[in-house]
Amino acid sequence: MKEIINDVLLGSSFESVKRFEFGELYQNSQIDVFYYWLVVHTDTLTPELISSLQDEYFDECKKVVDSPSFNKNTSLLILYETNPLEIIKGLVQLIEEDPYQFKKYVIPYTNEALSDLKDQVKTEIYKNVKLLISDNSVFQDYKSDYNNYNWRHLLYSVAHKLPFLELLIEENQSIANMDEMSKELIERDNLREYYLKLNEFIVGEDFINLPELNLNDLIKKIEE
Repeated sequence: MKEIINDVLLGSSFESVKRFEFGELYQNSQIDVFYYWLVVHTDTLTPELISSLQDEYFDECKKVVDSPSFNKNTSLLILYETNPLEIIKGLVQLIEEDPYQFKKYVIPYTNEALSDLKDQVKTEIYKNVKLLISDNSVFQDYKSDYNNYNWRHLLYSVAHKLPFLELLIEENQSIANMDEMSKELIERDNLREYYLKLNEFIVGEDFINLPELNLNDLIKKIEE
């Protein structure tokens, strides 16, 4: 899983700054602002584990990166290996909502889903991840088989958890319109949370019923 995330980050203009025993730190400069991602891997995930270790992670990274952007623009990506996939939605939400030190994202995955995703992306990981995300047939298969966790779920988890990864789904059932609507909301009201909520909706169970939703229903779902 680390190999896929590494290639996606490097393909998205990030560069590795430092490898630690606990993970790897990446940075990307956008004009005058630097953005950072710390990627860690674990096969044990508890709120106590994260709360007890994040201070250490933060302090070690600060020794390497002396930038005023670091405090506000650093995300912690936790790759959680679990097999079989546990029902951990509440746990993931609890960890991602923790406000201390880092913005946090969790990608849970099974070895089977990871192996199948690797078979799909082959050696050109970044290129093929982008192509698969934008492939309408892949997306439709994901929607129609939502309750069966597989490589497609893992693929869209990666797309959802890495906001900078462009979502290029060529979908005439309002996917492009949804993305455009989120951008308009952000530009109009400077509400980044709308964008995050929209992305959350895309990978949620309600998204299966998207063709049945009208615009008002969609806005209500985003605002919940």
